[in-house]
Amino acid sequence: MERKLIFDAALKLIREGKFHSTPMSEIAYHARLTESTTVYFFESRDKLLAELMNYISDALLSVIEPGSREGSSFEERFYAIWMSLYEFYVRRPEILTFVEQAQNLGAPGRHSFSKPAFMQSLVAFFARKENTVAGLRPETLANLFHGSVATAAKINLGTNADELRYVAQILWDGLGAVNGTKVRLAT
Repeated sequence: MERKLIFDAALKLIREGKFHSTPMSEIAYHARLTESTTVYFFESRDKLLAELMNYISDALLSVIEPGSREGSSFEERFYAIWMSLYEFYVRRPEILTFVEQAQNLGAPGRHSFSKPAFMQSLVAFFARKENTVAGLRPETLANLFHGSVATAAKINLGTNADELRYVAQILWDGLGAVNGTKVRLAT
């Protein structure tokens, strides 16, 4: 329970752009805990940040894993994952901010959020189908996919399911076009 309170406080401060200059005592204050309790769980902001990265990656992985499983068509799974991520980011915008800023947090090279488990899962999703899109690596597809979800969540299209589906459809259709030629996505 205390760890989650600390994570939530850190995410709030990151979203407000205050994490870098914030001492552990202020993180504790925002978590409504004592500084000694906060330091007990995380001896430094670097430790807190490293564990927060794992926590966020695990949360995102739990969002996309159900849609990644076999059992329906590739296209249906594509939309299911897209919508699940979108809804998660709209409900938790501080996590979207964290994911976008994660590479700039802490000292350069000290923490890496470039290949978290949730992105590896997206890469694996696109790698399952050989030549999903001619000329594009699964890593590129995963980043395009995640970027489209993040962009839609930032502008928060609301609850209009048809409009959201259309945004995802634009990405789906766009992935099928390479050099102006329609390329069939593998299903």
